[in-house]
Parts: sequence; structure tokens; C-alpha cells
Amino acid sequence: MGPGLSKERKEELDAEYERNLRDDQQNEERNRLDQIRKIMKERQAEFEDGMKKKENDLLSEAEKNLELIQDALGDLEDLKVQNQQKLENWKSNFDERGKQMKQELREEGDREIEKRQNDLKNYMEKLEKLQEELNEKRGALLKSMEEQNEFKEKLQKEHEEFTVNSVKDHQERLSKGKYELFNFQKSAKEDMKKLQEKEQAKQSEMMDEKKKQSAYQLSTNFQMLEAIKRDEKNVDFKSECDSIRMFYNRFKRSYGNDEQAIRKMICEMERNEKKINPKSTTPWLFLESSVIKQIYPKTPDKPEIENSFIRFSDFANLPCGSQEVVEHSTSEFSAEFPKIYISTTQFEEQKRNIEIQSQCKISQMKLESAESLEKSDMEFREKLAKDEEESEKELRELDREIEEFERETKRMKEENDLEIRKMNMAFFQCLLIQKKWEMDEKEFSKFLDSIREPISRLKIRYSLFEKVTKAQERVERDVLKRELTSLHGSTYHAYQSVYEGWENVKKLSETFSERIFLFILLKTLINVSDKLFNILCSIDNFMNQKESLENIKEKLSTLDAMDIPQTWKLREQSEIEPSDTLNFAQSPRFYEISSNVKITEV
Repeated sequence: MGPGLSKERKEELDAEYERNLRDDQQNEERNRLDQIRKIMKERQAEFEDGMKKKENDLLSEAEKNLELIQDALGDLEDLKVQNQQKLENWKSNFDERGKQMKQELREEGDREIEKRQNDLKNYMEKLEKLQEELNEKRGALLKSMEEQNEFKEKLQKEHEEFTVNSVKDHQERLSKGKYELFNFQKSAKEDMKKLQEKEQAKQSEMMDEKKKQSAYQLSTNFQMLEAIKRDEKNVDFKSECDSIRMFYNRFKRSYGNDEQAIRKMICEMERNEKKINPKSTTPWLFLESSVIKQIYPKTPDKPEIENSFIRFSDFANLPCGSQEVVEHSTSEFSAEFPKIYISTTQFEEQKRNIEIQSQCKISQMKLESAESLEKSDMEFREKLAKDEEESEKELRELDREIEEFERETKRMKEENDLEIRKMNMAFFQCLLIQKKWEMDEKEFSKFLDSIREPISRLKIRYSLFEKVTKAQERVERDVLKRELTSLHGSTYHAYQSVYEGWENVKKLSETFSERIFLFILLKTLINVSDKLFNILCSIDNFMNQKESLENIKEKLSTLDAMDIPQTWKLREQSEIEPSDTLNFAQSPRFYEISSNVKITEV
């Protein structure tokens, strides 16, 4: 009787120890879950504050860029009209194609539903058979309890070592993450300093370029003024040359066919000059004979009859070397004119008559020459005034063209400077946006890692569970329950992490409704959450003896931590994802812990 009582007492103490251990584990799990929820809420609050701050920064930058965008909107309006027509055509084609695809998908869905219903029936039959087999194996499992005690102690040690190692790894990852964050902040500050230095260098280069352009403009203006002055000097010289040429042409037209009149006019001017100033030789009146022959070809005058000679005299008493005295013998014209003999008185009278006639002709020539000179002078003055008016008009036109050129140059320079400033501002804004996007992408990647980490721990916990089940063919019911309870706790923790991540992404998708990668992530989180929901339900059903252990293993084998996509994969999917993904509005299934299930995690 004594040994039996001590054995029962020992079993009671073991049972009480296991209950206390489970209670302690449950309390620790609750505290741990509360801490996790608190940390997640704090992270969520920090994340929302950061997003609000970034949203305000983006709004301020958007207001700054609004003016640039408004300029571009004018160009986009024309493009919108063209694209609107293309869009209407595309919509009509898309609607027709969508109807066809919907019909095909509906038919395919009906076939798939029928197929799955048949598979479900077959699967239920298999489950019933497995349930019967499990009932038969229960007795055998109870017998193997003693053999599993030693293995249980060994496994407990492995669990403790794994827990210690996981805690150390977690602390190392946290310290490493803090160090990386500090290095990133430091590198970001250095990059901002470099960008500011580059911007200052660009501004100094622009100021140097402006100085060069202004110096070039001053030099071109100075050269143009010098050219205008040179043209004014050339105008005076040209006008003098033109006046001399005009006087010469008028003189030639007036006396080109009357050589006798020219010679007489020169002779008379010489005589008058000698009367006024006997010492003067009037060199400016004398023309070389070769020059006269070149300008006016020689023609014989009418003969003067004097005794037995016929004399052709042009000018009397002219200085030698300055003009030509033409005398020809009568032998040249003996065949044409007969010899005539007159008295001396007749000769003197004829001579006086000839002198009187020559004086009359000379006076008449002087009057005509004075009139022609006055007329030519008037014509010259009129032409000169007309030329001056035309030159002034040309100068005014040139000044107007120069002013227009300067205004156009100034306008083009201002437009070019404005365009350069806009391009620099746009480039700088792009750099800032790219830098902020990289920082946000890193934070978002950490957020996805925090969702992915509990799933990884669940997979590790599942591998330990498989070791326990594979080590012995028959596992005690209590050991199996304890392992499944721990597995249930890890699964529930992963489910909570995914569900809270879905809630956070849902809020972001409501704020930024045009970001398609958020809706892709929502789909993925819902799929992973439903998988975890199914695993939790399978464990609950197994506890209530409604499902088999193989079903739990099968569902756990389909779960993978990489089902939560990384940022680069989201970027690639958002480029090929259809636009109707923005209308996605489903929600994951919500799991409630039943009262008869105790959650613990080793």
C-alpha cells in the first residue's frame, strides 16, 4: 500500500508541477504579447508620425513645384485631348475584351468549384479513415510515455539552448540595426553637405558666366561705335570725291564739244589775272597739251585770211610749254582756198571786228558758265541734302535695329537664365525626392522584415516539432499537446504580426490611394494571414479531435517567410500589375482564441 501511495503522490506532484509550469509559461506569454503589442503600437505611432511629417514635407515641396507644374499643364492639355480619344477607343475595346474574359473566367471557375468539391469529398473520406487509425494508435501511444521521459528532458535542454541563442541573436540584430541607422544618418548629412557645396559652385559658375556675357556685350557695343565713327569719316571723304566728280562731269558736258571756247576762256582768264597781278603765272589755269589732246581731240577752226597765208590760230601770246599754238601753212589747204590779197586798213578793221566778236563770245560764255555753275551748285546742294536725309534715315534705321537686337538679346538671355534656374531647381528637387525615397524604402523594408521575422521563427518551431514527432513513432498525448500548444502560440504570434501589418498598410492605402504597390502588399498579407488562420483552426480542431496531425503538417509546409515580398519585388510587380488592383477591398479572416485553448511558446 505504501509504494502505491508514493507513486500516486509522485504523479500528483508531477501533474501539479506541469500545471504550475504551464501557468507560468502562459503568464510569461501574456506579458510578452503585451510587450509586443505595446512595442508595435509605439512603432505604429512613430511610423504614422513619420509619414505625416513626410506628407507635410511633400506638400510643401509640391507647393513650391506647383508653379513649374502649372507651366507644364498648359502643354499637357493638348496632349490630354489627343489621349482622351485614344483612351475612349481603348476603353471600348477593353470593355468588350473584359466581358469575354469574365465569361471565360466564370465558366472556368464553375469547373474548378466542381473539381474541388469532388476533391473535398474524397479528402473527407480519407480523414475518416485516418480518424479510425488514430483511435487504434492511442493505446500504443500511451504505452510509449515512459520511453519518452528521457527524450523529453533532452528536448527540454535543446529548447532552452535554442531560446538563449535566439535571444542573443535578436539582441545582436538590434545593436547592428542601431549602428547601421547611425551610419546612414551620418552619410546622409555628408551627402547633404556635398549637395550644398555643388549648388554653391554652380551659382558661382553662373555669376562668372554672367560677367563674361556682360563684358562681351560691352566690347561689341564699343566696336560698333568705333565702326559708326569710321563710317562717318568715310562719308565726308566720299562726299568730297562725289562733288569733284560731279563738277568734272558737268564741265565735260558743257564744253566737251567746243574746244575753241575753252581755250579762249582760259586765255581771257590768264589776261585778266596778269592785269590784276602781273607777277602771277596762274599755273592752275595752264593745261598740258598732252592732257588737252586726250580730253578733246583737235579739230581745225575756220581759216583767217591774211595776205598770202591761211593761219589757224587758237590762242595768241600764250606761254611756251603751257598750251599749244597751232599754226598751219597754207600748203595744207592750198587746194581748197584760193589766195586773197587785202589792204592793211581792211585787215585792221577785220581784226577789230574779230576781237569785238571774241569779247562778246567770251562774256556770253562767262554768263553761261556762271549760270551753269550756279545751277550745278543748286543741284549739288539739293543732292547733298537728299543724301544727308537718306544717311540720317539709314542711321535711324540702324539705331532701331541695334536697339531691337539688344532687346531681343536681353530677352533671350533672361529666358535662358530662367530656364537654367528651373532646370537646376528641378534637378535638385529630383535628388531630394530620390534621397527621401531611398530612406523611406529602407524604413519600409525594416517594417516588412518585422512582419517576416515571426513567420521565420514559426518555421523554426515547426522544424523542432517535426523532430519530436519523427524521433519516436508513438508520442505521448501530453507531450504532443504541449508541443502543439507551443506551436499554436508561435502561429498566433505570427498571425498577429501579419494582421497588424495589414491594418497599417490598409491605413496607408486609404491615404495614398494611387500607390499600386500598397494594394499588391495588401493582397499578399491577406493570403499569408488566411494561411495562418487555417493553421490555427487546424490545431484547434486537432485539440478537439476533429482533424489529423498530417493536415496540420501539410498546411504548415505551404507557409514560407518569403511570401512577404521585398521592396524590389514590389517595385517590379507594380510595373506589370493591372490598374484594377487599385479597387481591391478585401479583408483577412479574424481569429478569436477559444476558451479551451491555452497558448504557450517556448
